[in-house]
Amino acid sequence: MAERVDVVVVGAGVGGLGVAARLAAAGRRVVVCERRLVTGGKLATLDRDGFRFDLGPSLLTLPDLLGDLFRAVGATLSDHVDLVRLDPQFRYHWADGSSLVVPDGAGATAVAFEVFSPGAGAEWRRFDARGRRADGTSTGVSRTVARPSSRRAAEDRSAARRVPGYEESPRDLGIDVPEFIPN
Repeated sequence: MAERVDVVVVGAGVGGLGVAARLAAAGRRVVVCERRLVTGGKLATLDRDGFRFDLGPSLLTLPDLLGDLFRAVGATLSDHVDLVRLDPQFRYHWADGSSLVVPDGAGATAVAFEVFSPGAGAEWRRFDARGRRADGTSTGVSRTVARPSSRRAAEDRSAARRVPGYEESPRDLGIDVPEFIPN
């Protein structure tokens, strides 16, 4: 007989894993379904030939929200993830050879955008001010850019499997599901 499931979460990206962890911590029996072989969504990595590649963005734009999630499940973000503040925060490169290096710090960021494209610095300042208001802080968007270090990457990926109520697949709970056939 199949075990009872309260919630099925589709997608094991950051959002799916976050909601699954919160629900499991609240006592719900949760199943997370993911079509890929790895969890993490856009924050997943690929290890090949001794190198690690980010499969998506490597920026953590709202670490306070991630900290809230860890607290909700009785853990501390800093016990599981080392956040490393970056300077520069990121670099953009385009096919035409142009590039933009975005430094850490609101003033330096606005200058970099202005040098890249006249008027873009003022646009970025407006965007940053909007981010500060939405976030409810005075530190704005630039304070939030960090990336997880790779030191604990394997532990971090396996940590989700240790959250009470989180299972690898519906079959782990005895749920009969059809095979997923990708398009």
